Amino acid sequence: MYKKNIFWTNSISRPPILKDNRQNYLRLDKNEWVGDFNKKIIKNSLKKLSFQKIVAYPNQFKLYKVLSKVTGFKSQQLILTPGSDAGIKNCFELCFREKGGELITTEPTYEMVNVYARLYETKNKKIGFDTNLSLNIKKLIDSISSKTSLIIIANPNSPTGTQISEKNLIKILLKAKKNKALVLIDEAYYGFSKYTSANLIKRFNNLIISRSLSKYCGIAGIRVGYLISNKFLAKLLYNLKPTYEINSVGIELAIAMLNKNKLIEKYFKEVKKCKNKIIKICKEKKLNYLDSNTNFIYINFGKKEKKFLSGVKKEKILIGKNLTVSRFKKFKRFTIGPFKSMARFFKILRRI
Repeated sequence: MYKKNIFWTNSISRPPILKDNRQNYLRLDKNEWVGDFNKKIIKNSLKKLSFQKIVAYPNQFKLYKVLSKVTGFKSQQLILTPGSDAGIKNCFELCFREKGGELITTEPTYEMVNVYARLYETKNKKIGFDTNLSLNIKKLIDSISSKTSLIIIANPNSPTGTQISEKNLIKILLKAKKNKALVLIDEAYYGFSKYTSANLIKRFNNLIISRSLSKYCGIAGIRVGYLISNKFLAKLLYNLKPTYEINSVGIELAIAMLNKNKLIEKYFKEVKKCKNKIIKICKEKKLNYLDSNTNFIYINFGKKEKKFLSGVKKEKILIGKNLTVSRFKKFKRFTIGPFKSMARFFKILRRI
């Protein structure tokens, strides 16, 4: 019935579409915005959706203009994408038109990177973390050669939450530039981490940065992200984009949130404050934990795990996956929100 060459996608693992309604739970599993959201922002954004904006194709000019103001980059250096994962895919499309190209990534990394690596049939060199969650930078740099087309680094890394210093990023960029390889730095957690490689865009013509408003603005359901690069690379990436990648609803809500800088900064501060409280309790109860440069934390409950999981189920709390790095496989991930939104989580944490 079908030609055999279409069955190769069975080798790529993808999660099923779930019917469960996560909205009835305290969602600490996917690093989304936790807690209350300013409903006025949503209502006002929807009011701007005139009949004309619904029936006509979206005009993205205003969003590019606002994004340019917020980031400090010219519109010609920005490419809107439906989430940062679509931006990552654009980079694969640019670098791997022919199968068998060489890719360098960290292991573990954002799961969609591995999906795209299989999809585009790359030769993927994976640089792992050691038992102290340190990345072997020398090994990564030594792996870069004339065969390398693309290097992808999530900074901060997901799922480890660790961060590479600017000094080491520069070393990677220099070696990559020498070998005419592009470097994509995924800054999905920009905002929670104050560090950004954006200041290196002028210095390195082989650098691309991806970001997501899912984390920065807390609008994961809208699917808005963007890429930053120099004008030349941005034009090449722009040529690969869909005709209308962001819809009219996404445009209005993204503009509204990007203009609420004080609200966003307040959220970042509250998350940091809540994380410090969690760490304090972990120390008091002698629970091992892993801090991160993001909006999540890892905790190993040891012998208290069963009691904690029972409490999680009772309080209807969703939690993230365990870390896959050896020595840390019993550490469970939790998204962090403002303290007042985490009451159910603290209730369990204090009782175990």
